[in-house]
Amino acid sequence: MIIVADENIERGLVERLQSDGHSVRWISEDCPSVNDEAVLSIAFKQAALLITDDKGFGELVFARLQPTVGVLLLRIPRFDFLKRANRVSEILTSNADSLLHHFSVATFTELRSRLTPN
Repeated sequence: MIIVADENIERGLVERLQSDGHSVRWISEDCPSVNDEAVLSIAFKQAALLITDDKGFGELVFARLQPTVGVLLLRIPRFDFLKRANRVSEILTSNADSLLHHFSVATFTELRSRLTPN
């Protein structure tokens, strides 16, 4: 899967996803400090799933109708990196197709998804 990781996603998680075989572009390395609209646009142009910790992308997708291939919002605390990385990896493995064209919110125990307007 092609993924754009927002700059708020930690390096270790980016590296884990790459080791899982995903093609990951990390905003923190490629173009740090760009605004959220630019991040969403980058992901869309690359036909990539955006992974973020930033709830503000919900407004861009649903209120401002910015196009997206899909957004995975992580509501998984960082205090246990291994559990967080394993959970994200498991979500991408078992739900890859259902993440596309959806705004999904992941916790340790649940994954909620809503179809995006575009």
